[in-house]
Amino acid sequence: MPRRNAKWLLLVSVLGLAGCNDDTSDLQTFVAEVKQRPVPGIEPMPELKSFEHFRYEPGDRRSPFTPPSPELLAESAANRNPDCLQPDFDRVKEPLEQFPLDTLSMKGTLGSAGELWALVRAGDGNLYRVTTGNYLGLYNGLIQEISRSGIKIRELVPDGAGCWQERDASLDLVSE
Repeated sequence: MPRRNAKWLLLVSVLGLAGCNDDTSDLQTFVAEVKQRPVPGIEPMPELKSFEHFRYEPGDRRSPFTPPSPELLAESAANRNPDCLQPDFDRVKEPLEQFPLDTLSMKGTLGSAGELWALVRAGDGNLYRVTTGNYLGLYNGLIQEISRSGIKIRELVPDGAGCWQERDASLDLVSE
């Protein structure tokens, strides 16, 4: 029986090799045709602009690493437009208002009798407890609602013209 299988294998091999021949003229024609095609040029590298170094000389200007003086803050307050939406600039900032929203993460909730608190991990690694009415984020983010799956926030974002726009944001529960 194994001898019979060997015969069939030999027959199939011979027939397979019979299909191969030395006529490669069609392949040689194709290669010659491809070689005749024009070679596309490579675009030259764009010219790089030279970098101009700027040395900061403070002179009578404020250092960029210190907060502005109270006089400058009062001057910017005088330029505010009272006819449009404005945040409460006299409100005392809460601890989580020093962190951007993308560095905050909700880690869980706790509460009872209808009062729900959210646990938020800040960029400094500390865990904070917040509830509806607290503020977080850099843009006066007022916590509107807390659920077991996330926190809904309403931020006030400056529009560049002295007014502020409301924007909805959220922090979703992050599981580790």
